[in-house]
Amino acid sequence: MFKYERHRSDKAEYLYHQFDTNLCFQPHLHRSFEFVYVEEGEIEVQIGNCRHILKGGYAALILPGQIHAYHTAEYSRSYLCVFSYDFVYDFYSSIIGKFSPNPIFRLETPYCIALLNTPGINRFRIKEALYSIVGQFLSNCTLQNIENNEINILENAVSFIQEHFCEPVTLKDLSNALGYHYNYLSAYLNEQLGMHFSDFINLYRIDYACELLEQSDLTITQIAYKCGFNTIRSFNRNFKKIRNFSPQDYRKIKRSTESNLL
Repeated sequence: MFKYERHRSDKAEYLYHQFDTNLCFQPHLHRSFEFVYVEEGEIEVQIGNCRHILKGGYAALILPGQIHAYHTAEYSRSYLCVFSYDFVYDFYSSIIGKFSPNPIFRLETPYCIALLNTPGINRFRIKEALYSIVGQFLSNCTLQNIENNEINILENAVSFIQEHFCEPVTLKDLSNALGYHYNYLSAYLNEQLGMHFSDFINLYRIDYACELLEQSDLTITQIAYKCGFNTIRSFNRNFKKIRNFSPQDYRKIKRSTESNLL
């Protein structure tokens, strides 16, 4: 199932990084850069409709707004780093409207990984490490102009949904906002997301509902309407479909877990 990661998209100077064994991750999208480096083994990296094999010593840089996924068939040891564009704004501004058909490159100076994992590292050293990564990407990978702006359709659609998901928006509203024909946009989103528009916007609504269930004392009914559902029945049905729990059970489990940690 496709996943839009809001928490990796909207924070200033966002940085998340970790080492992984046997990296596997479902197709997802966010507005941050994502860098993956394989130390041992190999990982299949899917970017859009293209699949690449990443072997030891090689890295990939996924640009903001690109759907991507990872799969390890046997074994891999890797390093993953997700960072917001404001860390490398000069680079980001230079690649707007472009993409790389083969964003795989050999990491010649992996010291940047050790630098990012230095305890107490300041933001200037973080930028040094990240600019080293994007610099090696530019030296080894070609960039092409995006034709017909299709790669940006998904990001623009996500931006619209992010702003309006709590409202009773429809695919017709989205097609009017983006300036694409309803039927074309419906087919494009179904192909890229692997789901209908209504299912996708409900993912976003349920994600927000989970935050409210965990962090507020609003009633289930109040949360349902606040998240854009027009009936409590629709909210309960979609919540259970996506989270495998009812909203009530989800809140109980989360609060019970928090109590046990205190």
